Amino acid sequence: MAERPRIGILMSSGPSAVQEACADMDGIDLPVILRPEDFVHHVADLDAVIISNDFYTPEVARLIFTAAPRLRWIQSSSTGYEHLDQLGAPRHLAVTEPGPVYSEIVAEHAVGLLLALARGVLHMERYRLDRRWGLPAIIDHMFSIKDRNLLAIGFGQIGQETARRVRGFGMSVTALVRRQPTPEAAALADRIIFRDQLHAALGVADCVLLGIPLTQENYRYIDEAEFAAMKPGAILLNMARGPVVNEAAMIAALRAGRLGGAGLDVFEVEPLAVESPLWDMENVIISPHLSAAGDRHGALRFGAVARENIRRFLAAERLLNRVPGYPDLAPPP
Repeated sequence: MAERPRIGILMSSGPSAVQEACADMDGIDLPVILRPEDFVHHVADLDAVIISNDFYTPEVARLIFTAAPRLRWIQSSSTGYEHLDQLGAPRHLAVTEPGPVYSEIVAEHAVGLLLALARGVLHMERYRLDRRWGLPAIIDHMFSIKDRNLLAIGFGQIGQETARRVRGFGMSVTALVRRQPTPEAAALADRIIFRDQLHAALGVADCVLLGIPLTQENYRYIDEAEFAAMKPGAILLNMARGPVVNEAAMIAALRAGRLGGAGLDVFEVEPLAVESPLWDMENVIISPHLSAAGDRHGALRFGAVARENIRRFLAAERLLNRVPGYPDLAPPP
């Protein structure tokens, strides 16, 4: 590259981790773009962009298609990159995702929600706020997760890390996959199944963990038929994306007692509308899309991935965590 490479950082959270990771790298510019609407002022001069899913707006996508003559690489900072998947990117670009940098934290959050629901923490808190002891009533809402079954729908890094943790509590794990996992991943599950076995698995699962990407195929993956197939009293944990669940059908299942509880980190529309019935349900935890938050572990790991990919980008080497359907890094013009 004749000119000093410019790699824009267009992220809703954590851009400082990328800057810190790259602080000792010479010969590059890393402008931080704080708002999607500011992208128009930078796009023509960028060789690459590091972007979060929520900042990949239709206008940003349009600019990448029409006004980015130097752009050769897009690095998603989000594990879920459905906006990029839906809006697309020019097919000559290299496109990469972050890999498993947040999976351990998300799995920790999923287990926290499961334990809070199973051990009656929601009801304890409600009685505490009323300064009431509530012993018999709380016990009615408690169960042990030992010897229970977790159905992990999607067995990527989040599903695997959650399985690793709940097995320590004595749970068995059923993993629903699209293709046969590696031997290392398969060893974390007691049983591997495929989509045609979904309803049978739902009928015996005590907890259903959603960890699948939002794609056209996965839209409303859990719908009325799936809620009807669930074991009565099961817990649903959605760590994926809101639209993989039919939210109205989930609310109906909660009201009918088909679902024993839900730990929800994502919703069909975010922020969740104030009029949503979910706010008032005693067996629902509202986690406002923050499962990867809580310390800088994930941000620092992403910073390290971004740095290594920037190094590879500058050296014209194969990038880490390539998104299928996009090519290897093209040589500079």
